[in-house]
Amino acid sequence: AGFTGGSYYTHKGAAVEPLCLPRNPEWGRYTDGHDGAKAYVYGAEYETYSFIGFDQTLHEHDVPCAVCIVRQKTVVKMFPARKTCYKGWTLEYQGYLMAGYNDHAAGTAYTCIDSHPDTLHGGATNKDGKLFYLVEASCGSLKCPPYVAGRELVCAVSETNTGSCKDMLQGYITGQLSSALGAYQVEALRREIKSFTDAIEKSMKEFKENMKSKVNTHPGNSSVVYTRWGKKTCPYNAELVYSGFTGGSDYSHKGAAVEPLCLPKNPEWGLYNDGYDGSKAFIHGAEYETGSFRGYLKTVHDHDVTCVVCLVRQRSVVQMFPARKTCYKGWNLAYHGYLMAGHCGHNAGTTYTCVDSHPDILHGRLFYMVEAHCSTLSCPPYVKGRELVCAVC
Repeated sequence: AGFTGGSYYTHKGAAVEPLCLPRNPEWGRYTDGHDGAKAYVYGAEYETYSFIGFDQTLHEHDVPCAVCIVRQKTVVKMFPARKTCYKGWTLEYQGYLMAGYNDHAAGTAYTCIDSHPDTLHGGATNKDGKLFYLVEASCGSLKCPPYVAGRELVCAVSETNTGSCKDMLQGYITGQLSSALGAYQVEALRREIKSFTDAIEKSMKEFKENMKSKVNTHPGNSSVVYTRWGKKTCPYNAELVYSGFTGGSDYSHKGAAVEPLCLPKNPEWGLYNDGYDGSKAFIHGAEYETGSFRGYLKTVHDHDVTCVVCLVRQRSVVQMFPARKTCYKGWNLAYHGYLMAGHCGHNAGTTYTCVDSHPDILHGRLFYMVEAHCSTLSCPPYVKGRELVCAVC
């Protein structure tokens, strides 16, 4: 457990994401005092005075955090606009989506804050720093319904259920029979099952040790999740988690969250105040800005951006490779496309996003092609003004 830290809300060039700072920091070489050109990290506060969902005393308290590990799980994912899990996922916690205020100078990131948040002892003094505001839906390019103008969004942090066969067998059998048997019978059954599964586990351990000498590589029981931006469906080798709408901050909001989100088509709600009330962050829909490009991408100009969240089993790493449309040796292609981001002259900070080369459309947030800019970028191999591709592998 530690302290939530981040950039000061007025610092326009600072880091956007929050950090969970440990209570026992270590140091390298240092020079005490604010000397020279540096970046900074501050504490964080809740900015929730206008919301009925939290205790009013939470406002301006300092924000704690905890870093957690869950065994026998391989994927963890934050789902916006959901407070329950999709089939096959296990809930870690649910809460409210938060980000920075849209008119502040510092860019921010969408963060899922627990619905029953704690505070730090003695941290009620208003010292500002990194500030967390609730996120409301803003209709326009964002589909309303199912979203509602000015309504606060919830979120859920979930993981896939990829435990061992032994754990799942014991849990399933005893869980199914516990409603029909008495407590003593269930406990006796558990002992019998444990003895049986322990014997199986011992045999499997011996089998695995024997196989290690014969097999050079093993894919393991792992999975990865990624978002395919610009499409409604997953590739043939991936499972659909959900299909949705791409959302993010308005291009003119300098203090808003920088990353896009894949919003589900079936949002859920917590406590809410409909209407634009108080200081809040916002989420909008997204559009392609590809009118100056040729080919198919020119035809989708100003259309809304689709997205889909995909799960691939027996994989341990997913990575977006800029300036590539094929994978390096040992990697498998999920999809390839064009690198996109926000316009350099707009106020809102953005992130580089790989949008599928044959995007779907849905009949706020703006996606522009990314071109190489020579100076500190090495040219060649890069070419001034040439649009960059990307590959997710």
